[in-house]
Amino acid sequence: MNGTDHKTAPAFAPKGRVLITGATGMIGGHLLMKLHDCGWRIRALYRSEKSREKSRLLLRLYEREDIWPHIEWVPGNMDEPEEWAHVLETTDAVVHAAAKVSFRAKDREEMMETNFRGTERLVNILLDYPEIYLLHVSSIAALGGAGEGINEKAIWVPGARHSYYAVSKYLAEMEVWRGIQEGLRAGMVNPAVVVGPPADGCRWENGFGKLVRDLDSGKMRYTFPGVTAYVDINDVTEITAKMLDERVSGERFIVSADNVPFDEILAWTAEDLGKPKPRKTVSKRWLRWGLKAVNFWHRISGGGGAYDPAVADALFDKDTYDNSKVRERFRYKFRPVRESVHETVRLYKHIKMNMVYPPNEY
Repeated sequence: MNGTDHKTAPAFAPKGRVLITGATGMIGGHLLMKLHDCGWRIRALYRSEKSREKSRLLLRLYEREDIWPHIEWVPGNMDEPEEWAHVLETTDAVVHAAAKVSFRAKDREEMMETNFRGTERLVNILLDYPEIYLLHVSSIAALGGAGEGINEKAIWVPGARHSYYAVSKYLAEMEVWRGIQEGLRAGMVNPAVVVGPPADGCRWENGFGKLVRDLDSGKMRYTFPGVTAYVDINDVTEITAKMLDERVSGERFIVSADNVPFDEILAWTAEDLGKPKPRKTVSKRWLRWGLKAVNFWHRISGGGGAYDPAVADALFDKDTYDNSKVRERFRYKFRPVRESVHETVRLYKHIKMNMVYPPNEY
């Protein structure tokens, strides 16, 4: 049974208190609903009132504002965890979903600070609380592999071309493994490309949401031959909940529904939007030259939009991931990616057509 229904009845007896870092992000926001419905008492870390409002908007999208009063919001960030570490004294588990995702060169240091050093600080603090279980939300990017059938045993190749984001997530995983060696109870999930609405449900500017918006607006004009893995947002939260229940430690799990060509993802999304699918294919050589030209322009103009050079490889690589470990361990059946795309586009069209949110609400 896959986790696609946010309106599951809450468990009768609370399972304890769980602190979610990155609670105002896409995965963290959906975890608010899933873990509440599973019987956890939710503590959610947030940086500002503006960021916290994103979670309220996401709950509104799913008509789940009823859980808002049951969330204990904890002000703080991963830069200075000492300011909120006192709540750990009465916390049973931590889901570390805080992360910066970007393919912009200017965000390299921020990703290292948030993804790597933030995880390092958290692990150091949790070592003083051996009774707390940590679930680290990583990424398939941290596996560092390339080719077919990449699994949890993949070995990071130092000399290969990795994105800045991948490096930051790999180093974050190394901190979790270090913590485990020092006595921390911790497990990891490595989600594939997550299909679902954005963190606030209305500004489709990041992740899969940006692809939907760009196809709808006509900005997505090209296709690429790359292949990678995709997964529904609700499958990610479902596996997270299962790992919390069992306190799985010392292991990581690839959370992926299927490996799909990018061209097919574009075709499905365009079909659901009622838009033509991009048919022009750019060669890797021309894409690399184009990125170099864009990055050179940003350097001489002082702009901050230069791209990570690894973007070109990501769009052309044909990497496939093996999800057999998580399927067998939890006897889990993933939602088909085609259904995930359809549901995400449905939510996008609902917001656009019904003006659910004023354009400048926050």
